[in-house]
Amino acid sequence: MDPNRKVPLISITPSSTSSSRKREFMGIGFWNSYIRTPEYLNREPEKRPITAEELAKHKTENDMWIGLRNGTSVEVFDVTPFAKYHPGGAEILAQYAGTDATEAFRCAHAYISPYMIHRLKKGHLVSSSCQRNSPNTLSPSMNIMPVQLPPFKEQPATRPRWDWITSPDECLVTFEIALRRPLVSLRPSSHLIATAKSDESDYRRIILQIFIMLDKEYYFLKFRLLPQLKPDLHSMRFDRQFSYFSVDPHMYLDLKSSEQPSGLQFSTLGSVLHDELLSFSDAFERVGLMECEVVSSERLDGSPYRLLRLKWLVGQAHLPIPLLHHVLLCVKDSNGLVHMRPYTPTCVNLSPEEGKMSDPTKFDILVKVYPNGNVSSLLDNAVKGSVVKVSLPRCQLGASVLLSRCGDLFRPWPSVCMLCGGSGITPFLPLIQYLLALHESRLYLLWFNRREEDLILRSQLDDLAASSGFRYIIGWWSPRKGSRHASN
Repeated sequence: MDPNRKVPLISITPSSTSSSRKREFMGIGFWNSYIRTPEYLNREPEKRPITAEELAKHKTENDMWIGLRNGTSVEVFDVTPFAKYHPGGAEILAQYAGTDATEAFRCAHAYISPYMIHRLKKGHLVSSSCQRNSPNTLSPSMNIMPVQLPPFKEQPATRPRWDWITSPDECLVTFEIALRRPLVSLRPSSHLIATAKSDESDYRRIILQIFIMLDKEYYFLKFRLLPQLKPDLHSMRFDRQFSYFSVDPHMYLDLKSSEQPSGLQFSTLGSVLHDELLSFSDAFERVGLMECEVVSSERLDGSPYRLLRLKWLVGQAHLPIPLLHHVLLCVKDSNGLVHMRPYTPTCVNLSPEEGKMSDPTKFDILVKVYPNGNVSSLLDNAVKGSVVKVSLPRCQLGASVLLSRCGDLFRPWPSVCMLCGGSGITPFLPLIQYLLALHESRLYLLWFNRREEDLILRSQLDDLAASSGFRYIIGWWSPRKGSRHASN
């Protein structure tokens, strides 16, 4: 273990209260019922401009306004009616009342759209001088301090740089991006994402989007290619196969040309539409959601789970999802309300051997169906051929969580213990399969469930345990039988 590595600090502090009287919080389920009532539906969102000074006046217990960025503008909402439904309590809303709370909202609710309170809108902010920097607040009483690693020996602050090389003999143009910064990952090749589709204004030309997932951001490059250039997305690769860490990796993508070899000289590849570094939240606002088709939908026997296989519908797509990363699924109910939830794919990039990566155009989602669940009940009714909207992959964890470091050398931890509950097993199954294939770590899993019937992936765990040194313990509890456990 690296002696310089610091253990994450978890501080638990009692929730502050702005009033001595006891409050009653009803929860988000009651809010979802309330927004269907005439009282809420008769509210009309306002569109007037609101200054930072006016926003700052609304910061009392009975008059709470906050600003939240939605697209390119900061919208102001009167969250006073919502306070008693807020799962984190009214106190956390009162803490940010009268300010632009965008950053705090992103940290705690990156997967939730402000649309769920859109009828509480008072207008848009014309100045955000009242914005307050906030910690990564997961709830009113729990703050997690991120792991602090010593800096790399070389950590350039320069932007990535791109260029291209022509190969006349092969009618090929090789596009190159030099990241000019370190990259740490269990599976580096899964950080290369690209989509290509025909330009709506000129079908002969291709709109090429490239996303390279860095630690907490994307490098985003968008081209309108020349008519004679067609990208081969499956050719995306790094300059060399590196294990877990590279100081300055280079990415390559082949563009096939319809020009004859003698005329294969390009002074440009087309029009550059975007070339920038984007945080995960900014990438979500800039790129939005992409459509996926339901390839298969299967309700697992005797359990509340449904397994969906989705396929990206973006012309051409090379969209692998790195380990432990999640996507946001967006669905619309019969009233036109938009709901968004995070899901972690269960079957992505399971083999560490080159050439055996799973199909990067498809991924599996395991959905636990709740009787009154807004999103899960809609996904439970999804049939083959249905279309849902999905975000680009994102993650709040850095690669340092999975890798130990000594100087500039990174390796998987020699021993890894994982704890999860219920459907929280889904991020761990592909991770377990991948780490076992590397033969570098001893793995232990503790998995807790409320009912024995919920152990839907137990057969997969048994197979993994039988073919390796992997050990696991499963615990479950029921009112009649009490607590029980089983192990391999």
